[in-house]
This record gives sequence, structure tokens and C-alpha cells, in this order.
Amino acid sequence: MNKIIYITNTKLGTSKAHGYQILAMAKAFAQAGTQLELWVPRRGSPTLGVAPFAVRRLFVLNLFPFERFLGFIPVFVQAVTFYCSAAFRALFASRQSIIYTRDYVVALFALLGYRLIYECHSIPQRPLVFFLMMRLVHRVVVISGPLRDAFIVRGIPAHRLLLAPDAVDLSIFDLGLNPEQARVALRASTVPDGGSALIYCTGITYPSPHANRMQTIAMARAFAAQLGNNFYLGGVGIQLDGVNVVTFPKSHVSILAWRYLQFIRDHHIVRVYAREARLLFCIMLYNVLFFRLSLRYIYEVHALLARNIVDRWVDRYLTARVHHLLFLTTALRDAFVSVYRPGSQSLVVSGDAVDLSIFDSSVLASNARAMLNLPLNVPLLGYTGHFRTLGMDKGIHDILLALRELPAHVRFVAIGGSDADIAHYAAEARAAGVADRVMLLPRVSQTELAVYQRACDILLMPFPNRTHFAQYMSPLKLFEYMAAERPIVATDLPSLRDVLSEANSVLVPPGDPHALALGIKRLLDDHALGARLAAQAYQDVKKYTWDERVRGILGLLG
Repeated sequence: MNKIIYITNTKLGTSKAHGYQILAMAKAFAQAGTQLELWVPRRGSPTLGVAPFAVRRLFVLNLFPFERFLGFIPVFVQAVTFYCSAAFRALFASRQSIIYTRDYVVALFALLGYRLIYECHSIPQRPLVFFLMMRLVHRVVVISGPLRDAFIVRGIPAHRLLLAPDAVDLSIFDLGLNPEQARVALRASTVPDGGSALIYCTGITYPSPHANRMQTIAMARAFAAQLGNNFYLGGVGIQLDGVNVVTFPKSHVSILAWRYLQFIRDHHIVRVYAREARLLFCIMLYNVLFFRLSLRYIYEVHALLARNIVDRWVDRYLTARVHHLLFLTTALRDAFVSVYRPGSQSLVVSGDAVDLSIFDSSVLASNARAMLNLPLNVPLLGYTGHFRTLGMDKGIHDILLALRELPAHVRFVAIGGSDADIAHYAAEARAAGVADRVMLLPRVSQTELAVYQRACDILLMPFPNRTHFAQYMSPLKLFEYMAAERPIVATDLPSLRDVLSEANSVLVPPGDPHALALGIKRLLDDHALGARLAAQAYQDVKKYTWDERVRGILGLLG
């Protein structure tokens, strides 16, 4: 029988399934009486003890001590030097030998005059070059019928294909245990539940006042409540109790993605969740090229804001390859679908949410005003959150103009501005002649913010009709307002219509200060209407908690 040379760029002794399968196949070949040599990289391959086959450890250039600084480069260099070493050794080996491999790059060794057998477990996502190389090999071993059919469709003759599914070692798995005995054995052992582990990959720091960071942290807490130790939150500087936090050194997204994949591999994580497109793209690309882990990807889409051709290409790549796409609003989903035309993966609309333990406060309005030194016995309008987003006004300009049409005793307080924004809108208030009726305050903690919302009679969200606000946003303040049990006046935009309606708010046309003033007057004149709308909003928001959002997402993942 001809000698078999099994060539694989795989570390022996790995706990991964493919490493175990390679060794099992090598032992089976040897036990069948075949002379077998296993060619593996010298780095990271431990001694196997007494093995029924020969192991040749080939030279590779080892840059892994510098992996922290070089990212994916050490893996690329090892692969290139291993295949070059194998090719050099193959030049001087007997052409009577048969080369067996799972690495399709080795198919090129057929050009050296060898008969080559390729064992196929999957087809790369870019199959053109792959199938061209398959025409060089003598035989292809496929592990499933659909794989065999895919080769036939691509013009590979059926007589060159062998269907051979993976197998089992009965000496290990034929235990003779009934279910109850197996459960007792498991209770006495510690088996990690790697199959359900999920990591939320981010590049954020925390604490931070930014809304996107707060949304990420709220989601992380809800994931941790559902998954416990099977959940990890990654970032470059996060301080958070009650969650398994993985902190990486601050680095470029291409390096950060590599570090994530190392952690994912070492902790047997199978589900990757992300909202940062370029980070997720790098993770997926490196996995295809180097790690080859079996992962499921969930991409939470927050905007359709491709800044350049690179962003557009990244979004197209993700759209074609992630398993689940989550959108904050129906309008955003529809816009995204019209541009990128996703395939069969699930598309889910899941807006932002609220922590009712913070914003469902029992503080009375009068007590809240006294605590915060706000004016008593006058109608108080409120706005909370950033005053501007991406340099765009979020409606405070229209509020100041509408205030001129309201009774002189009506006051307005806005909480959450930067120093620059407070100065900007203070100047606008003076120009509008309402400066003495306006209070512009800086950012406060969420707990204090909830008290401010309770202190107001009416809460305002007059977002302008711009693409970001009309289609992409799912503002945290929306759900906070609803939890505060205060009547809401908001602009009638598609993004808000997913949650608001005439049954739980007063909706007015965007960009119209007069219409905004009329909506506010309607509530000032009809307290029963305001109470009814606020009560309905409070009932509606109970289905928009972070726990409910995460529960829905995990249900989607199965």
C-alpha cells in the first residue's frame, strides 16, 4: 500500500473538533496498515507519546511573542512559512506517496506530481478559486450529500467524489449508561455550557455620558441577567459590576478584532453580538481567513450612515453574512433593505428600552421640584438628553419659538447639555425673548434625570424631520418619558410611530413651532386628556424594558 502524507497546518493536541478528527483519522489510517506521516507546524504541536504513525514537525517562522503588537500577522506568517516548508520537503519525497489534506491550499502540491486527496468539510464563501484548485486533486472526500452535490454542480465528476461522513470512537462514546446514570455522572462533573455563550463585542469605554454607551451597558446588564456566566461584555476600558467584563488594551479596530477572536476561541464562545460595523467586519474576516471557528453573528443596526465607499462595502459584507440583523425602527429596516437587499437571514425590529427600576419613580411632582429647586405652581415643560446630535438640533430651537406663543407663566427646563450647547441655546432664548422663562442645565445622573422628568407637567420631543431622526433613531428619552407617567408632545415621525400613537401622546408636524405650541396648549387646557395619555404610555412602556428586549433577542437566537 502506498505511503500517505497527511499535511495540515494544525496544532496537535488542540481541543477543537477538527484537531481531534485529524488525529483520529491518522490513527485509523495507521491501524489499517498504511504507512502514514503527519506533517504539522513545529510551533505549538506537543509530543504525542507512542503513536502508530510518524510525525514530521516542519519549520515555521514564529512571531507569536509579538502578537500583541502585530495582530493577525503572526498567523499569516506561520501559514505561509508552513506551506513553503511542506512544499520544499515534498520536492524530495517519493511521488509514489499520496498526499491527504483538509487544507485546500495544499491542492497546489498536485502540480509537483503527487496524487492528492482532499477532505472537504465546507465550501469557502468565495468558491471560484476553491473549485479551480479542486480540479487538480485526484479524489475529494466529502462529509455530506449536499457537499457532494455542490461539487457535481461545479463540474467535478461524481467518480472523483467519495461520500464519507465523520465517525465515532465507540471505545469512548459507547458508555452503556442510561439517562439517569448519565445525569448523575454530569452532576458530579463540571461541564462548561459553551454552546450558549455570547459575547457583546464593543470598542467602548465606560463610565460615559454618551447615549450609545448607556444603551450598550443597559443591554449588557440584561444579557447578564438572562445568561449569567455565559455572557461577556468586551471593551477597552469598562468598569461595571455584575457582568463578566473583558477589557482589552486600546488599539485600532483591526487589532482589537484579533484579540476578540483569541478570547472567543479560548472560551469556546459561539455567538457574537455587535453594533460597531467595522469591528464586526474585522472579526468575521479574520475568522474566515485564520480562525475558522463556527460562530453565529448578530448585527444591531443603528443607522444607515455610510460615510464613504469603505463603509458601504462593509455594510454589504455584513448584510450578506451575518445570521441576524436587528433594527431600532421599522423605517430603518425598510431603508436598509432597499439599499443592501439582505438574503435569508432574519430581520427583526427591536427598539430601545428603559430600566423601570430607575425611571419608574414614585416621587411626586411637587416634591421633585422642591428637591431640584425648580419653580412651583407654574406649568413646567421639560426636555432631557443631549441638545444636539451629530451637530443637528433636536428640537430645542422649535421649543423656544413655541414658548413665545404660550402663556407667560409657562416655564421650560432642558437637562443634558454640554457647555457649548447651553451657551448656544441661551443665546437663542435671548433672541426669542424668552430667556427669563428658560432653564438650561448640564448632564446629570440617570437617577437624578428621572426626578427631573417627574417634576415636569409635559415632556417634549419635537425632533426635526431629518433622515437620522425620522428613520434611524430609537431615543432612550422616549421610553424614559413614558415611564415617568407624564404626557408627551412629540413630532409625528416614522421612527416614533413604532411606539407612539394618538392613544399615548400628542403628535404634531415636525419643524412647525406653531403646531408645537398648539399641542402643548391642548394638554395645558385639558388635564384629563394629559392624564389619560400618560397612563396609556405608562402601560405601553412595560413591554419596552431591557429585559424584555434581550429576552426577545435570545428567543430569536434559539
